[in-house]
Amino acid sequence: MTIYSDDNIRQIRAVYERFRQNRETFRHAVGLPLAAFIIAASLDCLSTIHFMLLNGIDQELHPHIWFISVHIGAIWGPIIGKLYQVCLGYVAAVYLVRHATIILWAGAASYTFAFLHNLGVTGFYAFILYG
Repeated sequence: MTIYSDDNIRQIRAVYERFRQNRETFRHAVGLPLAAFIIAASLDCLSTIHFMLLNGIDQELHPHIWFISVHIGAIWGPIIGKLYQVCLGYVAAVYLVRHATIILWAGAASYTFAFLHNLGVTGFYAFILYG
């Protein structure tokens, strides 16, 4: 019994070929949104680590990051989880290259809001305002 057919293999090859072709020109086409996406994701990751070390892993809202952090810790959990998210976002943006700018800017905005939220939860704003 086979679990795949020649049609499946052709479809998988077509997806791979489209991804390979899009990847060749991707970075040059969307350099600024890609940089913003990576910077915002990095800031969110660092603020999540800071937040978890101060308030504990149980306060994390994202189920994926929470699950990984419970199993491997408050430092490596957010790092591995964020790398996973960034890789999925990158793959989606490359494959859907016509919509890559929207995908990357939306991801950057989302990560920026998460970063600012983490700063608020840790009391960073109160420290800045009131010393």
